[in-house]
Amino acid sequence: MIDGISWTPGIGDPTFMGWLTVIAYFLCSFYSFKVVKYSRQMFELEHLRQKYFWLGCAWLMVLLGFNKQLDLQTLFTDIGRYMSVKQGWHGQRHTFQKLFIYLMLSTGCICMMAMIYYYARVLRAHALAIVGICCLSVFVLIRASSFHHMDQLIRTDLMGVKMNWILELSGIALVLFNARQLIRKGHQKVMQSPQGFAKQS
Repeated sequence: MIDGISWTPGIGDPTFMGWLTVIAYFLCSFYSFKVVKYSRQMFELEHLRQKYFWLGCAWLMVLLGFNKQLDLQTLFTDIGRYMSVKQGWHGQRHTFQKLFIYLMLSTGCICMMAMIYYYARVLRAHALAIVGICCLSVFVLIRASSFHHMDQLIRTDLMGVKMNWILELSGIALVLFNARQLIRKGHQKVMQSPQGFAKQS
């Protein structure tokens, strides 16, 4: 083990809410893969573009689900702290943490605008998922910054519920709700034809 890096492989959040979040990620991934599977029946306009979007969603949810327990952002934080000490800028770490947060927020906004532009013709079908993915990505990256004030914010209790639960589960819920909506509408559409989902798979 390298001095200054305390992260070790293992279960990072063995609490009820920790496992509930993991289940939510994998459930979201399952429905995203289901959208991919039936994408040809669901999407008439720009089929491949929409299919690959949901394929990306599905794998992102899988990665975030594993990351929830592996806590890879702690490894990232430890590496950053180790490098700051070795390179002599540990005393200015708060400045770099602020810059990192601003960079991540800016990147998240830019990515969301780029996705809105790229999927402009079919935006209504995926708007919730796009917002959810951007929120989750920025949330995870900001946690990796380990900035004290941000840690305090996401650990704040709101009527007994921690803010990080609200932020993370809300992002997952947006993607999951979007996927279920598409599946339901696609199912209704193909059921009007002689062939159903089962015959199309």
